[in-house]
Amino acid sequence: MSEILIGWLNNEVQLSKKIESTMNLAAEFANGYLFGEVANKFGLQDDFSLFSQSKNSSAQLNNFTRLERTLHLLEIPFNTGTARHIMTQERGAASQLLYQLYTALNRKKKRNLTGTAMETMTAPATKILAQAESLTYQNVKQFE
Repeated sequence: MSEILIGWLNNEVQLSKKIESTMNLAAEFANGYLFGEVANKFGLQDDFSLFSQSKNSSAQLNNFTRLERTLHLLEIPFNTGTARHIMTQERGAASQLLYQLYTALNRKKKRNLTGTAMETMTAPATKILAQAESLTYQNVKQFE
């Protein structure tokens, strides 16, 4: 599966950084920047200019906080546990989120939906919950 994802990232998405192998996949995605770049390439991460390539915890928190809304918009389950697993490079965590992103973005592409159209289709309760979770991340950041 990882080879398919690497091919997709390098050939279709064309990230700013080439992913060489499955061995460095977790390290490359650990700070969340490349996840944001993928979402941005598909027109879903308007605030990508605010993402940081730094590897420190503040940058990771910033990136994953910004990414959270997009993942929820794509109906991809995401919480602090998932973010922590990716940041600590837990085996398979980044690949799993990438695979979910890959399938969700392909569904979006097949339906020919824009980010705005997807947001309109999201139930109001889901939007409120996503905002509350985002505030939780922001509050954690203040205590760093």
